[in-house]
Amino acid sequence: MFHRHTQQIPGFLFLILFLSLLLLWSCSQNEYSEDVVARVNGNPVYLKDIEAGYDMFFFDWMDPLPPSLQEMKGAYGQVLLDKILLLLIEDELKEQGLNVADSEIQEIEDQIREDYPDDEFEKILIEEYIDLNYWRTGIRNKVMWDKFVTRVLYSDIDVRLEEIMSYYQDNIYKFHLPERVIFIYLNAGSQEVLEQAMEKISSMESSQDLITKILSIEGLKANQYEMRVDQLPLNLAGDIKVMEPGSFNRIRPDDNQGFFVLYVAEFLEDQLLKPYQVYDLIEEKILEKKLSDKFKQWLEQAVLKSNIEINSTLLKEIG
Repeated sequence: MFHRHTQQIPGFLFLILFLSLLLLWSCSQNEYSEDVVARVNGNPVYLKDIEAGYDMFFFDWMDPLPPSLQEMKGAYGQVLLDKILLLLIEDELKEQGLNVADSEIQEIEDQIREDYPDDEFEKILIEEYIDLNYWRTGIRNKVMWDKFVTRVLYSDIDVRLEEIMSYYQDNIYKFHLPERVIFIYLNAGSQEVLEQAMEKISSMESSQDLITKILSIEGLKANQYEMRVDQLPLNLAGDIKVMEPGSFNRIRPDDNQGFFVLYVAEFLEDQLLKPYQVYDLIEEKILEKKLSDKFKQWLEQAVLKSNIEINSTLLKEIG
């Protein structure tokens, strides 16, 4: 499958990095050639890379109106900070002996190319207006980011049982499931089709895979839903709340000159999920928080210990 690989800084980290860099940016226009917009520990960020990233930023622009000047400036700033972040991560990986090898990138490219016959891969790149080298850089950035997260950020993060239980007690309201109902909405152009479906459903010993079994009826449409009883659509709530499991309401006209009928499969009582039922979910939430905190801490330290310079003229243009 063909993918575009980009890695953007989350909004709050964008702000942290931007504010940190404002304190460190120091250079004059004379120190830079026109094609270099910034340096991170001596490593240049080229204008062509910023422009390529900017083009990709708006590649899937869906608004019928073109982006405003403010949106374009914001995009340039986002792309620049993405490049700076990636260079900081690259330096971190080098320090820890975790460099991304060319063989890793080639292996991924080979796997992707296997999905395309002959020269179809290159044709798609051309159709998508994507430079092959830029695409490979995107692959490298993705691998670098994943390695940074798994080998650096996650290296000493764990979640203890005590933390799981504490989170559960502090957020117990989140694990309460209100009363729910599973029902099927059947509609057709004639009452006869619905009556045929109702007869077939009534003759079934099990409601398992019920939808699949009745869709063979010509002209019938059926969809199954699970909803909270207190959040049912107003036009259905009155009937469903008084129905018994395994029952139908009466056939009624729908809004499309056809007819519909409801079938209630099951009412699910409200319940409080036990800790073991939500253990994985809680663990994921705690890990996300710890990962975010560690990333912010790392980012602040990386910026402080690095020599980051930016073309002052560009800073004025995107500010």
